[in-house]
Amino acid sequence: DTLNELNLSHNLIEKLDSNVFENLVELKALNLSSNHIKTIPDHLLTNLERLKSLELHFNELNFINLYYENDLVKNLEKIDLSYNKFETCQSIQLDMLKGLKSLDLRSNKIVDFDKSIFQLINQDLHV
Repeated sequence: DTLNELNLSHNLIEKLDSNVFENLVELKALNLSSNHIKTIPDHLLTNLERLKSLELHFNELNFINLYYENDLVKNLEKIDLSYNKFETCQSIQLDMLKGLKSLDLRSNKIVDFDKSIFQLINQDLHV
């Protein structure tokens, strides 16, 4: 059996190495919520081609780039970025997330909401 779900929520994680999850190729759900994460390193999720759910709520994020994750973006369906420090939607790079069905942005500090950021995303997206 391989690991399908990993829950690291409610810890004191501040930093993640870019290769920390590289061997978890069967992972479908990753929960890093309720930590003290300020940045998501480039290529953190590169080998997680089956990942469908990414929970990052209750952290200290103000920018996230998932655009470079070519394999990941095909399968990711849910991203929870609520209760972070995002001020604009431009700080959330979502251009390639065609399969995204749920995006939670509540309780951030968003003052600039440009609907064009969602034009390339699945029409069934629930925000």
